[in-house]
Amino acid sequence: MRLLALCLSVILGAVLASPASAEEFASMQRTAVGPVAVGVVEIGPELTEKAQDYGPRELDRLVNKMQSALMDALMDAGRYTETGQPEANILLVVIEDAQPNRPTFQQLTARPGLSARSLSLGGARVTAIMTDPAGEELGRFAYSWRTPSLDRSQYATVWGDAEHAFDRFARLVAEELQDQDEADPAAREGDPG
Repeated sequence: MRLLALCLSVILGAVLASPASAEEFASMQRTAVGPVAVGVVEIGPELTEKAQDYGPRELDRLVNKMQSALMDALMDAGRYTETGQPEANILLVVIEDAQPNRPTFQQLTARPGLSARSLSLGGARVTAIMTDPAGEELGRFAYSWRTPSLDRSQYATVWGDAEHAFDRFARLVAEELQDQDEADPAAREGDPG
């Protein structure tokens, strides 16, 4: 019995100490010349299936957080512009899936015994396509991150880990553009900043 407890504690310790699971992908087939606008941020089919459970306002909240993270990262990279600008490359984003760290308002309402202090492993999976002003594809991006342990979630807000994934995704896009800028300084051509 003690051996079993020791083995379980070693296994659980290894799992809890493991780094967060993250997958990222960035592939630019062509250089994105000029500024980038955040076009559409949509909710993917997998997350749409969870809309009734999470509540529709939660999906709106996720879209707003994703847009904000992208705008901030693109501004920091000196590549952001408003949509509708004729020289703008467009980033089309899909939030494929997201898991909250704590129950949403809708979940708390639907399940009276559920506590707002309940914890779960949160995170998100996001994909995007960047197009040039003519609508031709420039590249694709994907990012997925999920916290590996509840220890990291105990101080998180409802969507804390999903927002963390959004910030990392936005930085991935911005870093890819900055890498292009370093390789080809003319890529910033048309940059209003």
